[in-house]
Amino acid sequence: PSSCLSQKIISHSTLFSCPVFWGHYTLSIFPTWVAEEFLEYCKKYPGECVLDVGTGYGSLSRQALAKGMYVISNDIEIRHLLYSRKKVINPEERRRLFLNKNPFPHLDIPSGSLRAVVLHRVLHFMSGNVIDIGLDNVKRWLKPGGKIFIAVISSEHIIYRKQYLPIFEKRKKEGDLWPGMYLDVPTFLPAQAYALPDKLHIMDQNILKQALERHGFQVERVGYVSMQGYGIEKERDGKEAIGIIGVKKE
Repeated sequence: PSSCLSQKIISHSTLFSCPVFWGHYTLSIFPTWVAEEFLEYCKKYPGECVLDVGTGYGSLSRQALAKGMYVISNDIEIRHLLYSRKKVINPEERRRLFLNKNPFPHLDIPSGSLRAVVLHRVLHFMSGNVIDIGLDNVKRWLKPGGKIFIAVISSEHIIYRKQYLPIFEKRKKEGDLWPGMYLDVPTFLPAQAYALPDKLHIMDQNILKQALERHGFQVERVGYVSMQGYGIEKERDGKEAIGIIGVKKE
């Protein structure tokens, strides 16, 4: 619907230059309970609009389109967006796809126009200040009863848990709202440093839950997101990420 769109959503045929986005992308999204819950939620509201932040190659956006949604597919890397559109073969679904390359959270989206916003494995690239602004904006963009779906790297990832968790817990006890904002990637994730920024922002369930509650969301579900089967198997024990679903109160 036009009510969920804005002048800053780009034409399908327009090219932009933009910085490369950090991270690992796969052609199909790794199945997590956060993604599954998001898609189940979409099934209930065909014809409404959702925002997929940091869409990468667009797998989650395409699945939402298949559920009948209008989708704002957001990524700062234009090549990802163009690839994601190319993969949408159905003309009717392509009509409901809108590409947006502006950096989150600075998106021009009308208040109360979105049914859901999904940030699947992207918040760990953002500072606490950006996340705080983003959560306020998401709440404004959502319809009453709309939901936010998040998956983010966990402080209990087995690769760095023994070394970094004591630092994280110390900062947490000292009252830091974002105690995992400065994970040093070359030190704690050297094998992945080629594809990541120097710092990552990791979280635990309480930090993520408190953040949503500070911004007026009601937390519906929070828990570990297993990434076992994705990456190096011996470095996976089911606590690789944290997921949360928040609801904008009616």
